[in-house]
Amino acid sequence: MSEQQSVEVCAKALALIRSHFTHLNDGRLEAAGQQLLFPSGGENGRLAVYVHEMSKLAPFRLLTTSIRRFEGVCKRRHGTVATVLVDVRVSCSPGERDFGIMVEWFPKIDVSLISIPPTKWFLEKPRRDDAALARCAGMTQDEKLIEECLRAAVDGPFFPDWEFHALFGLYRREVAAVLESWPRSDHDNNTRLAIHSALCNLTGYPLSKSMAVWPNFISVSREELSDFFDRWLAAQSPA
Repeated sequence: MSEQQSVEVCAKALALIRSHFTHLNDGRLEAAGQQLLFPSGGENGRLAVYVHEMSKLAPFRLLTTSIRRFEGVCKRRHGTVATVLVDVRVSCSPGERDFGIMVEWFPKIDVSLISIPPTKWFLEKPRRDDAALARCAGMTQDEKLIEECLRAAVDGPFFPDWEFHALFGLYRREVAAVLESWPRSDHDNNTRLAIHSALCNLTGYPLSKSMAVWPNFISVSREELSDFFDRWLAAQSPA
């Protein structure tokens, strides 16, 4: 699928999630239920539980949404779909909760549905990767920005699979490996190349069609990132 289609699918996923919580807050439970997909069957029973539990947790206030991963169109058991995994933070009656919502887009009928009802993420304590949180807490601002750029390269819709290796000199899985261990990555050739390629392509590659989702991945503007890239390059040069 094209870059423009990827951006549109991601935008539809975010709009669907906003609409879903609006329906829940307004008591339009039937409309909220129609936005759900139950790929493993048992729709009626699971929907009844979902609606009952979610109605007890309202009102919801959607605090943040960010796209964690986008997967292009492929065949799955329940049809041919593109998948968007969205990280969401909401405020509800038990307090603030962080969780992931998976949205499936069916290209033949141009419909997006929430694949996994997030009830259990509300009812349970937020499950966090303590090691990842500790690693993030110890990062400098520059290291956090580099992590954002690596994540945008790996999970974002900015660079198509067919062109990724040509642009980065690495496969997407290799950049993902650098991201997974950042900032504790050994500063070997792959780490330096992944960072350089991410910064270079995010500031130089034509991204006009995907800039709408830029803020979901990167906390600074493209111009500010370009200035950061210049400073990073200068810091890599021998004294």
